[in-house]
Amino acid sequence: MIGSLNSSFSFNNYALNISNNLRINNTNASNSDNVDNTNIKKNNQSIESKKSSLAFKEILGYKVDKEGYFTQEFNKAAGIPEDYKIHSSSLESLVRVRAPSLDFTDIDIAKTIGNAYKILSQVVGEDTLKDKDSFSLEEIAKFPQGYEYDRRSLQVTKIYQTTKDYMNFASNQANWKDLEKQDKKASNLFFSSGETMRQGLPATDIFNNASGGQEESFNFNPNGSKYINEDGSITKGGLLVAVVNKLSYTIEGTTTIRGKGEGYDKSLSRQEVEWVFSSYLESLGPLYATGEDGSWLFGTDLETFKKKHSELMKSYQRKLDQWRKEDEEFEKNYKSPMQIMLEELDEAMKKNLKRIQKKKQEEKQRIQQAMKKLDINV
Repeated sequence: MIGSLNSSFSFNNYALNISNNLRINNTNASNSDNVDNTNIKKNNQSIESKKSSLAFKEILGYKVDKEGYFTQEFNKAAGIPEDYKIHSSSLESLVRVRAPSLDFTDIDIAKTIGNAYKILSQVVGEDTLKDKDSFSLEEIAKFPQGYEYDRRSLQVTKIYQTTKDYMNFASNQANWKDLEKQDKKASNLFFSSGETMRQGLPATDIFNNASGGQEESFNFNPNGSKYINEDGSITKGGLLVAVVNKLSYTIEGTTTIRGKGEGYDKSLSRQEVEWVFSSYLESLGPLYATGEDGSWLFGTDLETFKKKHSELMKSYQRKLDQWRKEDEEFEKNYKSPMQIMLEELDEAMKKNLKRIQKKKQEEKQRIQQAMKKLDINV
């Protein structure tokens, strides 16, 4: 008999036990110690994976919990501690306004938040951040208010404790020029309105922006409510989002040519950034003048940009030479309106003189003919 109606069906000394775990066991007594643990483990992992897929959904390539916060998978990719909770709505807004845009074609949200953590942990201090899960506005007001940093490495090189200290630096244009020579930049830690800075007050409205905290133009909506506790304190995840809200140079992604010229591509040196920036601007006029296709100006490949820019400038030079030759020819043959009028008047007078002379000649001939006729008659 091939099988019997009981709790299992036997076939070649193997039994399929019907259970919740759907496990396959070998019923051969001599082989009972050699259960295929590998298959069991894979089976269980598959079940757990299905359970996980039901419990979590993905946003921007990373899993989020039922409240919309990214899971530990995201924290690991970003290189940030596990106790930082980042809400997906913040980064969805960031991606909407910055990719694709004039500067980025796409954004790596994990690296972006990782960059924000790099800045925050240097300015505020890792020890300070480890001590608490959230910070009151009074505590945030005591954070350093500004800093200088290396554009490429995001290494903080100087910290300004108060808004007044930072404003004393920022008000001197020579300081900014000196930073540019070192490929460094400076920034407030969080967004601060002009009025707040002029009064020398610390930044506490950290989720605000030039668009009133809303998503508009290049400003994204940090969705600050996702990081504010009932007592008004702000979570550490909110602090990271607030750093991104203030500092565009934390954004990591595929940069356009314009984005490279703005310095968002950290792989480029200061000299390369300056060349791209000047060449980008230099290309605008010739493209308009020649009417050539300038779609490459909005690409991402630097080598293609260099090649196309070189071709454009050569083409533009040929146009300039052609226009210069036409101008020289025009100037050579140019006559002013007065000159043209005088020449036309002179020509008219000459023609009139010829008509008068002709009439005189005709009259003279008639007289001569009349005289001859008179002589004959006499």
